[in-house]
Amino acid sequence: MTILTSSINQAITPWLYQSLDKKEFEKIGKVLMALSVAILIPMLIFIALAPEAVLILAGREYSSAAYVIPPVAGSVVFLFLYTNFANVEFYYDCNNFTMYISMIGAFLNIVLNFIFIKLFGYIAAGYTTFVCYFVYCAGHYLFMEHIIWRKFKKHLIDWKKLFGLFSIMVILMVGMSLLYNSMAIRYGVILVIVCCVILKRQVIIKSFNEFLQMREKKTNEN
Repeated sequence: MTILTSSINQAITPWLYQSLDKKEFEKIGKVLMALSVAILIPMLIFIALAPEAVLILAGREYSSAAYVIPPVAGSVVFLFLYTNFANVEFYYDCNNFTMYISMIGAFLNIVLNFIFIKLFGYIAAGYTTFVCYFVYCAGHYLFMEHIIWRKFKKHLIDWKKLFGLFSIMVILMVGMSLLYNSMAIRYGVILVIVCCVILKRQVIIKSFNEFLQMREKKTNEN
């Protein structure tokens, strides 16, 4: 999942900078939200298959490790978003905040691990990672929005859309981990997701092609 998000980030960074240069904030917000949803789908499938993956790769004695995977996999969406939020900060040469939020996140991670690993064992480390990535993402989002509002009186992404995305992600993430003892339901969820993707394939392909066309157009303009 990290390889996937890193590849997407590298692919869209030139387009992001070109769009910022033209102040196309609404278009940037739509693309970032669409890509976040696109990342959420394979992430959920990966979470659903976690028990079998751990069983194959590590053995039955490590089966409890599957419960670490949902929060760590969920953190990937935060990673994708806050990387792009930070890129906006870098574009406007306002990157001092990155140091401060990184220090806050590191300190928070140490404190949360110290408290909750003692109480709940190593599985808690997955959820402290999730919380820290959320803090990174929220912090960069607020600072990025502050920069854009201060300079242009515009917003890049409505906080309500982000809150909705995060809420759905947490519900699906926790819900799927509660179903690890029910293989039939988990595989049923995977089947539903795959069917939805197949039914909406034209919309997905159209959106992907539109993004490629926008990127190619901006490259040609340069």
